[in-house]
Amino acid sequence: MHLLFPELIEAAERVADEKNVKGEVEIREPQEKRVPKRRKHFPPHLPVMRTSYELPLEERRCGCGATMEPIGEEMTRELERLELAVVHEIARKKYACKACECSVKTAPAPTA
Repeated sequence: MHLLFPELIEAAERVADEKNVKGEVEIREPQEKRVPKRRKHFPPHLPVMRTSYELPLEERRCGCGATMEPIGEEMTRELERLELAVVHEIARKKYACKACECSVKTAPAPTA
């Protein structure tokens, strides 16, 4: 591996000689980047603030003409720091057409 950096090693040795410094040049393999672990659960003692978003009535129509019914929601949890820390749940309602069972819509997420 030292053969890849001969100029760098020579320059380091030259500077060390000029400064009267003894030591050795060490070239290490780059370390793997650690992927930070994501928190799966927030501490239960934190208060929770919940915001829900729903589709407007006019957007709850399926292509077949039937009205879509709620079937669940997508949940995002964020840790927000105010004067105290709270868990902010953002629920986006999901709707499906029970007549043809071929369409699902989810309320849009808030913009930053």
